[in-house]
Amino acid sequence: MYYKVEEIKVAINEAKTIINSRTKEVDEYTRGYNDCFSLIVEYDKALRQGNTKYNFDFDYSDFLGFFKALRTQGYKNLKELAINANYEIITTLRPQYGDIAFERPSEDGGAAMIAGDGWWVSTSELNKGIVQKRPLFFLERKLLLLARPLRS
Repeated sequence: MYYKVEEIKVAINEAKTIINSRTKEVDEYTRGYNDCFSLIVEYDKALRQGNTKYNFDFDYSDFLGFFKALRTQGYKNLKELAINANYEIITTLRPQYGDIAFERPSEDGGAAMIAGDGWWVSTSELNKGIVQKRPLFFLERKLLLLARPLRS
């Protein structure tokens, strides 16, 4: 039902490599290319060997623009998006390695994150690629969404 830790580790590393490579190709942080949602898309692609449901072709310039674009794709909210992409919504708010989460963006960006080894990893709006956003806590109370990838 769930992915093995080894599979998750490979997928996280592959997604990090892709986003870091894209970051080197551009002069500034580019939404839809090397942003936090792109990290989630690349992670999901790596987990599912390219068979992701996170294939979107829409433009957005900020957090609110992302939600507007999401609605144009037929999704009411992040929960509906995650369920459609075959993720289990974790209502206990207790993350595990490889979970994805969304939170309100900070001054360094990164509203979408992946649970890594003791840290949430995300992107930097300062165009520094993948960063350790903040420590991973046993209970994450301030997340908009916590979801776990289910094996397809």
